[in-house]
Amino acid sequence: MRSPRRKYQGNWSVSAFVKFIVNRSCGNAKIIKLPTCCTVKALEYVANVCPRLKVLDVSSYYPSINAIIPKYICKWKNLDILRVGRFYVDKILPQIRLHCNNFICLSAAYNYFQGDDAAFLVASLPELKYLDQHGGFIEKEDVVKILKGCKQLVHLDIRECGFL
Repeated sequence: MRSPRRKYQGNWSVSAFVKFIVNRSCGNAKIIKLPTCCTVKALEYVANVCPRLKVLDVSSYYPSINAIIPKYICKWKNLDILRVGRFYVDKILPQIRLHCNNFICLSAAYNYFQGDDAAFLVASLPELKYLDQHGGFIEKEDVVKILKGCKQLVHLDIRECGFL
């Protein structure tokens, strides 16, 4: 018997593959790691079909993907962990604060914290426990703001960060 991967290897788009996996879970997927070549269509499908999602990993650096994530946060009330590429602090964090009561982990490697981003993070997610900012840029004063403001923080990854 041929494996499904071999049979469909050249014929599936990313969206079709994501749809296949999500459908296989009957919409009950709790953890989804989307490929770096994820499409907007695939993310929209996940948002509409997986309301019980707890972990979303969209390590995409495509602006179109990261720009629409805030639109779908409201559909994931159980979201605990979000891993994104570069993201818009002022767009995503308020949505998480409003809709995801048990949110504990934000991974935004290679992201830039600028201006009031750290203060905005602290104001939006003071109960954050895990923050991964490795490989990004952040001001030293902002690291202090995060440490002082997120009192439940048990893990802060700022290795390989450039300090502005």
